[in-house]
Parts: sequence; C-alpha cells; structure tokens
Amino acid sequence: MGRRPKFTTPLTRLRDTLVKYIVRPLDVFSPSVRFLIGFSILVLITSLLLFTNYASAINAEYRYGTHIQA
Repeated sequence: MGRRPKFTTPLTRLRDTLVKYIVRPLDVFSPSVRFLIGFSILVLITSLLLFTNYASAINAEYRYGTHIQA
C-alpha cells in the first residue's frame, strides 16, 4: 500500500504557516514553561470575559420570585 496523499487547501496551508510563525518563539522555552504561559493566557482571557460589563448586565434584570413575560 502506498502513502496516503495529502489533500490541503490554500486556506489550510495559510493557517499552518501562520500558526508556525506564532508558535516559533515558544520553542525556546521548555514544555513546562510553555504550559504555564498558555495556562496564564487562558486564565487572563477567561477572567476578562467574566468581569466585563456585558456579563453583569445580563444578571441585572433578574429578580427573585418574578416572572418576566416576553
């Protein structure tokens, strides 16, 4: 059996190239440091999403014991 041919689109090749250039600076660090960097970024993004005004505006209209009819 021969090798399976790779079917890649131009968009897939562009995505892979962009990811390669973004990840390349992280090759300097050890795997544990890369994990800590990624985890820190994930925590930061999640915290920013939780503490925005948009999230608090959704809960501002909630009142216990009332039913809002649309």
